[in-house]
Amino acid sequence: MGSKIPPKNSPNTLNTLNKKPKTMQEDQTNRPGYEYLSAYQLGKVIQDLTVIFCDRFISKKSRTHDQMIQAARSNSQNVAEGYTAESLKSYIFLTGVAHGSNEELTKIFFAKETCQFGIKMIQELGYLGILGLLG
Repeated sequence: MGSKIPPKNSPNTLNTLNKKPKTMQEDQTNRPGYEYLSAYQLGKVIQDLTVIFCDRFISKKSRTHDQMIQAARSNSQNVAEGYTAESLKSYIFLTGVAHGSNEELTKIFFAKETCQFGIKMIQELGYLGILGLLG
């Protein structure tokens, strides 16, 4: 009762064992490179928190609700689009657009009526509770 030896061209032979581990550049085919950027990662966190905040404290019929969510989404989208741009000029331009989206979102958050909701959210959940909302 000997063990079966797989044929030479079988996927279980040395062909698969000799594969080199993927480098970061090779891994980027599975995961886009912009996902490694801290600006993109923080943008996604800001987007998630903004959606939670808006859904909880701002009427969905309100224009403020739409503006905040669009500004938060715009940040990470522009970072991703800028990363994949073919020229440095486009990359810098789209990074500036992302920065502008963050500025817009900041101004809306610190507007008088929105800021009161933010204070209420912090009082209810605390800072760590807010971070726990992200899962």
